[in-house]
Amino acid sequence: MRPTPAPPRREGEHHFRTLFDRSPVGMATVGLDGRWLEVNDALVAFLGFTRAALTARDFQSITYPDDLASDLALVEQVLAGRMEHYQLTKRYVRGDGRVVWALISVQLVRDAHTGQADYFLVQIVDVDAQHRLELALERERAALRHLVDLHADITTLTDEESALEAVIRAAMLVVPHADGAVIELPEQLVEDGRTLDVLRYRAVTGRLSDQFDQVVDRHRSLSGRAFTSRVLLHSTDTEDDPRVDAAACRRTGIRSMLVAPLLVGTETLGVVKVASGSARAFDDADVAALTLLAHSLSAALQHVRDRAAVAEALTASETANEELARVAAFRTELVGMIGHEIGTPLSVLVAATEMAQQEWGGEDRPEQRAYLALMERSAARIGRTVGDVLVQVTADSGRLVATPRAVEVHGRVAEAVVVAGLPAPAAWADPVTAWVQPEHLDQMLLNLVSNARKYGAEPRVEVEPLPGGRVRVAVVDRGAGVPPEFEDSLFERFTRSEADSGRARGTGLGLAIVRQLARANGGEATYERTPGGGATFVLVLPGSPEDGSAVSAG
Repeated sequence: MRPTPAPPRREGEHHFRTLFDRSPVGMATVGLDGRWLEVNDALVAFLGFTRAALTARDFQSITYPDDLASDLALVEQVLAGRMEHYQLTKRYVRGDGRVVWALISVQLVRDAHTGQADYFLVQIVDVDAQHRLELALERERAALRHLVDLHADITTLTDEESALEAVIRAAMLVVPHADGAVIELPEQLVEDGRTLDVLRYRAVTGRLSDQFDQVVDRHRSLSGRAFTSRVLLHSTDTEDDPRVDAAACRRTGIRSMLVAPLLVGTETLGVVKVASGSARAFDDADVAALTLLAHSLSAALQHVRDRAAVAEALTASETANEELARVAAFRTELVGMIGHEIGTPLSVLVAATEMAQQEWGGEDRPEQRAYLALMERSAARIGRTVGDVLVQVTADSGRLVATPRAVEVHGRVAEAVVVAGLPAPAAWADPVTAWVQPEHLDQMLLNLVSNARKYGAEPRVEVEPLPGGRVRVAVVDRGAGVPPEFEDSLFERFTRSEADSGRARGTGLGLAIVRQLARANGGEATYERTPGGGATFVLVLPGSPEDGSAVSAG
């Protein structure tokens, strides 16, 4: 081993040594063979080795393998006299195994008497957090570009298989940490006289390519849990995750995965899953990207099914009665298709707005923030309208069925009031529980509170348990009330009084949807005149499974 070079023999030597030792930035002298000679405390802390362990190594041994060739090529140019110094952004493997990014500045030091190359003086700046943020932002931009391209493709597709193939091809572009992806759709199988709920692999790529047409039990897999819960699930390591089918994961080499449900209104169409052979492969950016991909796939599947329904309606029987039925079906399916066509670009708009807000961060850009706020409000209004349309189409098709559970009502009321742009209500004393599907309750409350705000003064919401176990929720306003001649048709869709149509925006679907959702949950929605003027809209909901049963609305 060559001896450690003497410190600089020049005026100011003490000052240089102080700067070297106390610098908050990593500093080192490195031999011509790459061995660490002297290192300061900042570098020891950054690289995670003891001083003795670090000086027993060379820089080559702790450089990330993919970055070593470029670093050595620059060292050769310096030693050949073609340059005296260089800068490079590279990765090191710390003592604890973690990979970190650094900006290094390397200066060749020559012997003051002979002029021969003596050692390298190296400054190493920790840029790990900044570089990872830049990589994440670029990854999010790339994912968004892929999603926009995907949307342009899927809107032209006319069959389900093409839609599945288009999305599965995009999956690993949108989530680059994945090395396999699959789309699973629900089926029921009959084995030994028993009916099994399963998810079948309908499109596959990457490490899962040989698993096409496989089935997984909805009750014993992470995919099944995501399908049932309607939320994205993340397994960081399948070896110690009790939610997964560990044997199946070992057979396919999956160590980590993300599974997102495919949701359209109140229906779950299936799941999309991305997987990796490495544990802890996915981060928050991957979660966001898969969520957007799931939105695109949901819209694509529903788009294809809506087109098929429209085509079927257009080829219905030519008799007079069947012609009327065909026209009615066409209208319903056409409205649904339009709703889904709006839904996909809307999800991209919302995602792009959120990413723009994150990118601009704390920068003082009042005009941009105002535009983003306008985009958010407009997207929220469009989203509520699309949600209303999809519920109406589902009801018209006879497929509106609730999946109720116990829900604390006061918290949902408070959230609906705030979303409608009103001050949060004061806290209630005692909790009240209703037996209702949570998403249905949210939509009913938001429709009623928004309706009251449009047509009357600021409303109040009353919640009370009724004798027999049912729950009464009343939204009361002090507006002009409902004209008597309009009361009988109040809960019919697309109906609005002439007095109101010019002064308040709306689709005329809100109250009709409230009643349909209430009935689907075993309850009812009614109207009462408010004493002294105004309107009171009342929801009566079951308080437990014994108080009402979920029935099909439509």
